[in-house]
Amino acid sequence: MWELLAAEVAQRWLGVPAPALRHVEAHVARLLALRTATRTRLVPAGLPPSLAGWLRAQSTPLPTETVCHHLDVVLDHLARQGGGRA
Repeated sequence: MWELLAAEVAQRWLGVPAPALRHVEAHVARLLALRTATRTRLVPAGLPPSLAGWLRAQSTPLPTETVCHHLDVVLDHLARQGGGRA
């Protein structure tokens, strides 16, 4: 998405501030793994209960919009896995 949209357009489209987009960009690979988990319904073991429950509750593969609007649920875990917040 970031290669297709200018940052300002993506920010308007998602309805989130630029810092939130930087957090998402910093963890794209891990977020894609979580998207796969929601698509396959195979949530990885060892996730914090709040994140695991939230992922299991997703009725569709995890969209970028959902991540952007629930950064508190996702990014704290991703930051602890390595790399910190961008």
